[in-house]
Amino acid sequence: MDEDEVSDLLRKKFDWFARFENTQVRSNCKLLNSPYLESLPERELRIIQGMLRAYAENLTKIREDCLVKLRSLTDRSSKARRSNELLVTIAFVDGSRILYPKDFPSLVQLFVKGVTGA
Repeated sequence: MDEDEVSDLLRKKFDWFARFENTQVRSNCKLLNSPYLESLPERELRIIQGMLRAYAENLTKIREDCLVKLRSLTDRSSKARRSNELLVTIAFVDGSRILYPKDFPSLVQLFVKGVTGA
Protein backbone atom coordinates (compact mmCIF):
# COMPACT_ATOMS: atom_id res chain seq x y z
CA MET A 1 0.00 0.00 0.00
CA ASP A 2 1.22 3.47 -0.75
CA GLU A 3 0.96 6.36 1.69
CA ASP A 4 -2.34 7.65 0.26
CA GLU A 5 -3.94 4.21 0.54
CA VAL A 6 -2.79 3.85 4.14
CA SER A 7 -4.12 7.30 4.99
CA ASP A 8 -7.47 6.49 3.35
CA LEU A 9 -7.70 3.19 5.24
CA LEU A 10 -7.02 4.86 8.58
CA ARG A 11 -9.53 7.62 7.87
CA LYS A 12 -12.26 5.13 6.97
CA LYS A 13 -11.60 2.77 9.87
CA PHE A 14 -11.01 5.25 12.68
CA ASP A 15 -12.07 8.81 11.92
CA TRP A 16 -15.76 7.95 11.50
CA PHE A 17 -16.30 7.54 15.25
CA ALA A 18 -14.84 10.83 16.46
CA ARG A 19 -12.34 13.39 15.22
CA PHE A 20 -11.64 17.08 15.55
CA GLU A 21 -12.81 19.47 12.83
CA ASN A 22 -12.11 23.15 13.49
CA THR A 23 -11.62 22.41 17.22
CA GLN A 24 -15.05 20.71 17.43
CA VAL A 25 -15.53 16.99 17.95
CA ARG A 26 -17.34 15.49 14.94
CA SER A 27 -18.67 11.99 14.35
CA ASN A 28 -20.06 10.15 11.34
CA CYS A 29 -21.76 7.60 13.59
CA LYS A 30 -25.48 7.74 12.76
CA LEU A 31 -26.55 6.99 16.34
CA LEU A 32 -24.38 9.76 17.71
CA ASN A 33 -25.96 12.21 15.28
CA SER A 34 -29.54 11.06 15.83
CA PRO A 35 -32.40 12.64 17.77
CA TYR A 36 -32.06 9.77 20.26
CA LEU A 37 -28.87 11.30 21.59
CA GLU A 38 -30.72 14.44 22.66
CA SER A 39 -33.28 12.30 24.51
CA LEU A 40 -30.67 11.03 26.97
CA PRO A 41 -30.46 12.55 30.44
CA GLU A 42 -27.82 15.29 30.73
CA ARG A 43 -25.41 13.11 32.77
CA GLU A 44 -25.41 10.32 30.15
CA LEU A 45 -25.09 12.84 27.33
CA ARG A 46 -21.99 14.32 29.04
CA ILE A 47 -20.49 10.81 29.41
CA ILE A 48 -20.90 10.12 25.69
CA GLN A 49 -19.53 13.55 24.76
CA GLY A 50 -16.53 12.89 27.03
CA MET A 51 -15.93 9.53 25.37
CA LEU A 52 -16.02 11.13 21.93
CA ARG A 53 -13.60 13.85 23.02
CA ALA A 54 -11.19 11.31 24.57
CA TYR A 55 -11.28 9.24 21.38
CA ALA A 56 -10.68 12.30 19.18
CA GLU A 57 -7.81 13.45 21.42
CA ASN A 58 -6.16 10.03 21.07
CA LEU A 59 -6.90 9.46 17.39
CA THR A 60 -3.26 9.90 16.33
CA LYS A 61 -2.11 7.30 18.86
CA ILE A 62 -4.91 4.93 17.87
CA ARG A 63 -3.85 5.19 14.22
CA GLU A 64 -0.16 4.70 15.08
CA ASP A 65 -0.87 1.65 17.27
CA CYS A 66 -2.93 0.10 14.49
CA LEU A 67 -0.14 0.65 11.95
CA VAL A 68 2.38 -1.01 14.26
CA LYS A 69 0.10 -4.04 14.59
CA LEU A 70 -0.62 -4.18 10.85
CA ARG A 71 3.09 -4.02 10.04
CA SER A 72 3.84 -6.83 12.49
CA LEU A 73 1.21 -8.98 10.79
CA THR A 74 2.47 -8.30 7.29
CA ASP A 75 6.12 -8.85 8.25
CA ARG A 76 5.45 -12.50 9.12
CA SER A 77 5.15 -15.25 6.58
CA SER A 78 1.68 -15.76 5.15
CA LYS A 79 1.54 -19.20 6.79
CA ALA A 80 1.84 -17.62 10.22
CA ARG A 81 -0.92 -15.08 9.66
CA ARG A 82 -4.54 -15.71 10.44
CA SER A 83 -7.38 -13.61 9.09
CA ASN A 84 -8.76 -13.04 12.58
CA GLU A 85 -5.56 -11.74 14.19
CA LEU A 86 -6.63 -8.11 14.06
CA LEU A 87 -9.97 -7.05 15.44
CA VAL A 88 -10.38 -3.36 15.98
CA THR A 89 -12.95 -2.30 18.54
CA ILE A 90 -13.50 0.79 20.63
CA ALA A 91 -12.31 0.47 24.20
CA PHE A 92 -11.40 2.97 26.90
CA VAL A 93 -8.68 2.52 29.48
CA ASP A 94 -9.49 3.67 33.01
CA GLY A 95 -6.44 3.00 35.15
CA SER A 96 -5.96 -0.77 34.92
CA ARG A 97 -9.49 -1.42 33.61
CA ILE A 98 -10.46 -1.72 29.97
CA LEU A 99 -14.02 -0.60 29.30
CA TYR A 100 -16.00 -1.45 26.18
CA PRO A 101 -19.13 0.28 24.87
CA LYS A 102 -21.30 -2.36 26.59
CA ASP A 103 -19.90 -1.15 29.93
CA PHE A 104 -21.54 2.28 29.49
CA PRO A 105 -25.28 2.14 30.18
CA SER A 106 -25.84 5.39 28.26
CA LEU A 107 -24.35 3.89 25.10
CA VAL A 108 -26.38 0.71 25.52
CA GLN A 109 -29.53 2.81 26.02
CA LEU A 110 -28.72 4.86 22.92
CA PHE A 111 -28.11 1.73 20.84
CA VAL A 112 -31.38 0.14 21.98
CA LYS A 113 -33.29 3.31 21.07
CA GLY A 114 -31.61 3.44 17.69
CA VAL A 115 -32.35 -0.20 16.90
CA THR A 116 -35.87 -0.44 18.29
CA GLY A 117 -37.02 3.14 17.73
CA ALA A 118 -38.40 3.09 21.29
